[in-house]
Amino acid sequence: MGSKVSVDNIAWISHEVARMYCTVVGKRVEPEWKYLDEESIKDIKEGVKFITENPELTPKVIHKILVEKMEKDGWKYGPMVDTGAKVHPEVSEYSMLPRWMRIRDRLVFVTIRALLGLDIDE
Repeated sequence: MGSKVSVDNIAWISHEVARMYCTVVGKRVEPEWKYLDEESIKDIKEGVKFITENPELTPKVIHKILVEKMEKDGWKYGPMVDTGAKVHPEVSEYSMLPRWMRIRDRLVFVTIRALLGLDIDE
C-alpha cells in the first residue's frame, strides 16, 4: 500500500512527534517546525526520503549510517550539542544512547513507516 502523505508532511509530523516526546520526558526540545532553519528542514526531509527508499532498515542501522555521515563531516561525541565545536551526544553506538533517545528514534521510525503505509513491525 503506497502513501498519499507527502514527504513534506511526513517530515513535519515526525519532527513534531519527536519534539513532543522530548517535551514530555523533560529532554532538550527542538524548535517547532515553523521555527526550524532551512538546513534542519532539509535534513529531516532527507531522512524521510532515506527511510522511504530503504524501508528494510531498523532504527539501529539508520543511527549507524547517520553517525558515519556525521563523523565524515567532522562531528565527534560530546555530552552537549555544540555546532561550533561539532560535538553531539548522539555520535556514539546506538546501544550507548540513553533509553529515551532510542525510544524517540523508534517513535519517529514507526511514525514515518505508518504514514508511508508500511508495516510498523520490524
